[in-house]
Amino acid sequence: MKKYFKKFIFVLLVVFAFSIFIFGFRTQYLPEKTISPAASATISAGGTTIDLPFPAGATLYEAMFLAREAGTLSFAGKNYPILGFFVTDIGDLHATGGENLFYYINGEEALVGVSTLSLKDGDVIEWKLK
Repeated sequence: MKKYFKKFIFVLLVVFAFSIFIFGFRTQYLPEKTISPAASATISAGGTTIDLPFPAGATLYEAMFLAREAGTLSFAGKNYPILGFFVTDIGDLHATGGENLFYYINGEEALVGVSTLSLKDGDVIEWKLK
């Protein structure tokens, strides 16, 4: 009986540790939905242009995430642990056949990923296939 009790306690500890890891990951990488926008940018992709409100200090990814949650922007991609989020689809643009999506910030090709770029009020973001 003692042996089973030890196994039970071990399993409970593993489940508890896993829960803390998942909760910590979620709060670290997913922006809050309740933050009120302090600024806005313009984002265009494939002929569609939208206003992109965002809270002060937000990254482009966080602003896009909030817009997707609000239903004003559709995008998809993959998160790479060291590199950040890589956008593969946005609006009507889809990275296929050797073409990838690149974004331009205020007319210049971005040098950092969407997870790293801190937005400023009035920024203009344009997505292009290249």
